[in-house]
Amino acid sequence: MPIHCPIATQRITQDEFKHLASEVMHHVFGIHNEFGRFFDEQIYKKELANRMKNVALELVVTVTHGTFSKAYHVDALVNSSGLFEFKAAETIHPRHRGQTLNYLLLLDLGDGKVVNVRPESVGHEFVNCPKRLVDLRNPAICEQRWDARVAGADMFRDQLLPLVADWGAGLEIGLYEEAVTHFLGGEAPVLLPVPVMGRRGILRISA
Repeated sequence: MPIHCPIATQRITQDEFKHLASEVMHHVFGIHNEFGRFFDEQIYKKELANRMKNVALELVVTVTHGTFSKAYHVDALVNSSGLFEFKAAETIHPRHRGQTLNYLLLLDLGDGKVVNVRPESVGHEFVNCPKRLVDLRNPAICEQRWDARVAGADMFRDQLLPLVADWGAGLEIGLYEEAVTHFLGGEAPVLLPVPVMGRRGILRISA
């Protein structure tokens, strides 16, 4: 299996998740009222695990393909079915939603929640994931703008398509980039320096 999780997850309905999320947020609000808003997110999720049963923290989910491996750390999985990502940020950012969506796909769960403990009032947003990786492993390939004459184009394609077939097409873009870079020999041959000209024509090199 290309995705390894130490806990067998259970996909529940949206209504079931809302009921579970209500229970979790009841505890989160209580913790936030008691502890305040200036601690690191680790404090809040650890206290949640003290107050609720069946809360798995920092769940390691590993994605593999051949010799490539990448580990993700899911903040909190409740009852093997509810995913909660904790943040201590000024506001919930689109990248937080994207991270949660990525984890939902990896764990084959339909719903999760981003919880932000830094504001005066706890911020929280549902993240819905109706798609499943098993349905994203054979996407239609659009090749109208593909130019095989570009140096390395065929090599890039030969590395990327097996990843999509193995994992699916919906995971975070950085995962595919890291894997392709790995199979093409690492950063040295892939990430080449780009010449940049300054205002006075001075050549600078940016990696």
